[in-house]
Amino acid sequence: MSGVRGRSSVLWKAVEEKLEKDLVEQGLVPGVRLPNEAELMARFGVSRQTLRQAMANLEQRGLIRIEQGRGTFVHEGVLHYQLSRRTRFVENLNDQSRVPSPLITETALEPAGQIVAEALKISEDAVVHRIQVKARSENVVLALTNSYFPKERFPNFDAVYRDLRSTTSAYKQFGIEDYVRDRTWIGARMPSSEEARILEQPRSQPLLVSRKVDCDMQNVPISYSISLWCADRVEFMIEGRDLG
Repeated sequence: MSGVRGRSSVLWKAVEEKLEKDLVEQGLVPGVRLPNEAELMARFGVSRQTLRQAMANLEQRGLIRIEQGRGTFVHEGVLHYQLSRRTRFVENLNDQSRVPSPLITETALEPAGQIVAEALKISEDAVVHRIQVKARSENVVLALTNSYFPKERFPNFDAVYRDLRSTTSAYKQFGIEDYVRDRTWIGARMPSSEEARILEQPRSQPLLVSRKVDCDMQNVPISYSISLWCADRVEFMIEGRDLG
């Protein structure tokens, strides 16, 4: 029995090494889809179990990413996302030569509720705009964000944001030329099946969860956001001057 396990180990390690060699020698660019399971099994003459073991090891090493129902892709590398008093999603990506492509997936008007009301310093029954955005870069999903804006201050914020696709630009339409991040909370948890589907990541891959409050220059809260980040695609950076 131990001999069978040994041969299996040798097989998947050989497949892993050959696939890694392909990634290097063929110069496959990040985001490229690899051949499907059937093609790779035929190429290497191995079982599905052996192939999946090799692929799992490559994923663990950060060389590929496996998306349930979509396929396997060359890993794009980690986005270094800087958190500061003036964090801006588009600027963060542009600074790393990445193309931002946020996709609005849902908008709604709803009561603030306790958590949002406390963050925005409004009543729980005050109406807020909730805008859900899937943050992407070059067809790779980075995060899913729900942001809340008080309707009393921003009557048609959803329409303005849909037109401009930029929170900063939308704020300017309401006379807010600058704003800062007042507070940030960061945690981690496992995704639900639906969250994993939306984020196009494995159910077994954890999420980074960030919550933030933005304020205008008079220190009045103007938005509260909750973001679910793909932990294997994003790394937060906080500069020393923004600590404490």
